[in-house]
Amino acid sequence: MPRSATHDLLILGAGCAGLSLANELIRRDSKLRVLLLEQRTEYHNDRTWCFWAPPQHAYGHCVSARWPSWRFSQGLERHDLSSAQGLQYQCIPAANFYADSRSKLKTQTAIELALGHSVRSLESKEDGVLVRCDDSEFYAPWAIDTRPQPPASQPYAQHFIGLELVAEQDCFADDLAGVMEDMACDEYGFRFNYVLPFSPRHVLLEATRFGRHVPKDALERDLQALLRARLQNTAFRELRREQGMIPMQVAAPAETAGRLLQAGLAGGAARASTGYAFLRIQHWAARCAEQLLTKQRPIAQPPDPRWRRWVDQLFLRVIEQYPERAPAFFMAMAGGVASDTLLRFLSDEGRPQDFMKVAAALPKAPFLRALPAAMGASRA
Repeated sequence: MPRSATHDLLILGAGCAGLSLANELIRRDSKLRVLLLEQRTEYHNDRTWCFWAPPQHAYGHCVSARWPSWRFSQGLERHDLSSAQGLQYQCIPAANFYADSRSKLKTQTAIELALGHSVRSLESKEDGVLVRCDDSEFYAPWAIDTRPQPPASQPYAQHFIGLELVAEQDCFADDLAGVMEDMACDEYGFRFNYVLPFSPRHVLLEATRFGRHVPKDALERDLQALLRARLQNTAFRELRREQGMIPMQVAAPAETAGRLLQAGLAGGAARASTGYAFLRIQHWAARCAEQLLTKQRPIAQPPDPRWRRWVDQLFLRVIEQYPERAPAFFMAMAGGVASDTLLRFLSDEGRPQDFMKVAAALPKAPFLRALPAAMGASRA
């Protein structure tokens, strides 16, 4: 068994979190010997990451579209919002991010990406972590596991299916993103549509449901209904599909005593009540890189403040318990709270006073009924 380190750091998984940490180390001209072990043998344009941000940021060159306004709608009612601080809703396709990250990796030799390496076992020891793959093993003082992990049980989650397409005629207003459109509730629970127009003809249409048990055929029916409603029999060319599930669970603080740390979605990177993860991953990656380069221990994905975990727990319990009222809750927030306050609440920039303003716009009774259970869960 090897006891001399083959690397200074092992990163297990080279998706968004793993590549983001590598990018931050490269940005700081790190000389650390880092190895990213990734199971896949090639990258595909398999997802998109969206977030609110200023026009200029570190990944601005990867953004494929920006929208100054965004919409919440239920039936004939709609709220079109925009930021007084100039924040835009932005989209980064996975293909852009992967290509940019791999281009950065080619500029230096200290950080290596090894594709086609499936981790078979992990051993966290007193002075390092031993990682065994199919035909090789690696040892480093630290390892960060960013690989997605299947949930232990059926979680309350966002289930989605999407289709990116190009229509033969103009069908969309490309200055507005539909972040939660056509909100409704049926026998399978709360649902809504996600509409991202990259141009008047090029769009990503996505059907989303909140729930624990969402049949795939129900999502497919939702998507087909969305296509009929938005395209109105206009012919189109399919570019790609995406489908997945984002657990909506309040992550407990990660274990920080050992030398094997966890980050990425399995480490709690997605905001429990919204599913947004990209900027949270970037904040973690920057902090973790700084720790490593000042010869301190790396960090796992940091937990949300206790008050935010409590707020998310409360909100999720109410949405799950009263799915038929969920559209009205979101519409009340969109119509009764200033846009920038709402954006802070939906992101990591939220403050307790933002929560108080959001709470003032919502009906009190269902949240008061769920309060004792949420408080108990937040202490766990």
